[in-house]
Amino acid sequence: MTKEEAKHILRELDFDDWYMAGVMFPPKTVTKKRMRKLEDLTIFLEPNEKMFPSVQLKDLVEWIENKIGDKQLAKTLKDINNNTALSYLQKCIEFHKTVTSRCKNLKEIAGENYV
Repeated sequence: MTKEEAKHILRELDFDDWYMAGVMFPPKTVTKKRMRKLEDLTIFLEPNEKMFPSVQLKDLVEWIENKIGDKQLAKTLKDINNNTALSYLQKCIEFHKTVTSRCKNLKEIAGENYV
């Protein structure tokens, strides 16, 4: 992967391409969150005792593939999502680990000072 490709995947998307998802605060409150770039998912999917993501994982994978443009990451996340042995929350945790690792690697490729 080139430096330019890494920067492209890490870029902030145009408003029309942002991904809208929910965060559930049990017992019954849902707050909307907007994902403007791939790195926003590292915060959205972060495991937390007080809240959890409310998102269609299949749709999220499609957003990563089609709007973010990271087909490699999308393939990995599809495999996680298709693992029927994992619960929804376990899948979210695995998504978080995978996206966080991918962002770190992309930033290293893009350059040390990439924000």
